Amino acid sequence: MLGTYLRHTLAFLISAVSVTISPLAFIVGRQGPLILARVLWAPLILGAYGVRTTVKGLENIQKDKTYIFICNHQSFLDIPVVTQRVPKNLYFVGKKELKKLPFIGLYMMMV
Repeated sequence: MLGTYLRHTLAFLISAVSVTISPLAFIVGRQGPLILARVLWAPLILGAYGVRTTVKGLENIQKDKTYIFICNHQSFLDIPVVTQRVPKNLYFVGKKELKKLPFIGLYMMMV
């Protein structure tokens, strides 16, 4: 039980720090926050929970095509997994109520 609380606390801290520094990522360009999320936030979140992923079929994703990826939210880790593993620029759609959430809402408004 204590391990679960520690993992959630660590994930919260990782997210808080990532969102706080994400405005600096715009120095790289509009995709800067996504790059930050892909190389820093998502791997750290997945690592905090001990998640390992295996991806099959990446060879079927063509760089010159547009795709829609849909998460079924069977887990709260859908977003970090997709962010880390899908080799495309990502744009997220979410309901407007999510903008009221601490950190996540701020990040959504920035990107």
